[in-house]
Amino acid sequence: ASPLMWAVAVGSRPLDTSKMEEFSGMPAKADNLDALLAGLQDSDDSFDEETDVISDADLNGPHTDDLARRLVEHKAKTIRRIRRFRRQKKRLKVALANYKEKEKQYVNEMDAHMDEVELSEQALAKRIEQLTAENAELREQNEIQTQTNQDLSDKLAETTKQCGGNESRGQFL
Repeated sequence: ASPLMWAVAVGSRPLDTSKMEEFSGMPAKADNLDALLAGLQDSDDSFDEETDVISDADLNGPHTDDLARRLVEHKAKTIRRIRRFRRQKKRLKVALANYKEKEKQYVNEMDAHMDEVELSEQALAKRIEQLTAENAELREQNEIQTQTNQDLSDKLAETTKQCGGNESRGQFL
């Protein structure tokens, strides 16, 4: 078998994942989106700098054991990247679900708060209405009392005048 065929055959076997797992640099449970995104950026940097790139010229040239080894290594790196991206995708989905849940809770809390504010506003409006009616009633009673006091004061002045006139007549007689 040619070296290229050997590389394809070896690369198609199930790989030992315990040796291939790489730490992605991401926190296991991201409580904060910034930490999660920072972990993604850090882990991406190490894979973007591939030193052994296989060119088309290498693939079209003679098939050597070195080329086969490089192809196997490239396939293993690609599989690690795919697995790493899948782990990141799962973590991002979990983080997104957490943020959606937090948003849902926040919206529910705001709705409840707005309901409380509305009820409080209605109670205060009703209380203002009651106090306004009570104030109007008290003003009316005050006006009536003021008028009654004025009438009584006028009557007292007239009675005092009459008493004074009666006393002078009584002394005259």
